[in-house]
Amino acid sequence: QGEVEKKMDAPGCEKKPAADEVERQVKSAPGGSFQFFRPDGNSPAELNSTKAKILAAIEEAPPAKGLTFLFDGHGGPNGIFLSQGEVVEVNGKPTIRANGAAEKITVEELAKAIEKRAKRYPELWNRPAESSDVMAFSACFSEDFSRDLSKKLAGRAAVPNLRT
Repeated sequence: QGEVEKKMDAPGCEKKPAADEVERQVKSAPGGSFQFFRPDGNSPAELNSTKAKILAAIEEAPPAKGLTFLFDGHGGPNGIFLSQGEVVEVNGKPTIRANGAAEKITVEELAKAIEKRAKRYPELWNRPAESSDVMAFSACFSEDFSRDLSKKLAGRAAVPNLRT
């Protein structure tokens, strides 16, 4: 009771998918490989399976090739969504309301995957900045998400080059 809820007009949240161009560029590079992840459906089992595949791919990416991670979808301050969600205003604050079985990758979960990779490949700590991993987020609240990810990783793993 007493909650005021309205859909927020969030300009710039509707981004065009960039996966095709990224795939073309990555595959044209020597030794380049590309993995594309999208849930087959919106059930909790399918979303959790896709989430596990994404986090495992990050944990296991060999350092020789580097890691470029691109997320193009819905986001909130604490997570990136693998399914639909909508930004609403509740008591004057932007809030993500899940539509259906929304599953997200939280800042903490992504940080843990990066940490596991750093433990598996300690040489990641000593890479020059120009060859560091890249993570790009094309989603609402991506600056908040990236800033929190950087804070969580400080002293725990090499912080990737974060782009929003």
